[in-house]
Amino acid sequence: MKAAEEGNLGAQTNIGFHYQNGIGVPKDENKAFEWYMKAAKGGNLDAQNNLGDCYKNGIGISKNKNKSFEWYMKAAERGNLIAQTNISHYYQNGIGVEKNLNKSIHWYSKAAEGGCEIAQYNLGSFYDDGLGIEKNEVKAFEYYIKSAEKGYLDSQVRLGYCYYYGYGTEKDLKKSFYWFEKAAKNGCLANYNLAEFYELGISVDKDINKAFESYKESAENGCVDAIFRLGYYYVNGIGTEVNKEKGFELFN
Repeated sequence: MKAAEEGNLGAQTNIGFHYQNGIGVPKDENKAFEWYMKAAKGGNLDAQNNLGDCYKNGIGISKNKNKSFEWYMKAAERGNLIAQTNISHYYQNGIGVEKNLNKSIHWYSKAAEGGCEIAQYNLGSFYDDGLGIEKNEVKAFEYYIKSAEKGYLDSQVRLGYCYYYGYGTEKDLKKSFYWFEKAAKNGCLANYNLAEFYELGISVDKDINKAFESYKESAENGCVDAIFRLGYYYVNGIGTEVNKEKGFELFN
């Protein structure tokens, strides 16, 4: 606190974060906003980005998309990768500024080149879908793999599909399984695809028990297709004991 009160911008930003999340002090979003504002006005990039979050989500201040955009832009122009990604999202969806896909791509590209895995994924999606840019599955794949290697879940799932269908790269079922397996720890869709690999013995030994467990995990995460598949497994005793009551309950 002493360093923050003496004008240390990093300390002021940290104090704001602590108040925002109730770390070591009672949660106080108003104080969080005040400290972020002090640091942001002093030029701290993280504080400027956090101030953008405050205006976006109404943290310690009324929601104001225009001001949120302004603070994100201040940080983005000075190289803050998260702020650049936020600005891209705003331009992509017309939040606090007029929709402009060219500017969205510009800022996603900057953040992606700087190593932001979220921006790399989003830029890959733009190339994948031909959104505001010429469709290019090879470039989409290149950005997905950069992002996936940093642990970004959505990119890992996309890579699973790229290798499965041969989008932007050669078809490789073993690599498809590898990426679905990595993503399966945290994602409904990935668990569902992993279950299909085990169920059908695609590039891995057929294992109905593992298929059942993967469908179960996916169903618990709310994946509708997995819920129906799990019901089928219970009704027919596949990978588990027959439990028709539970199976029909899942169907309903």
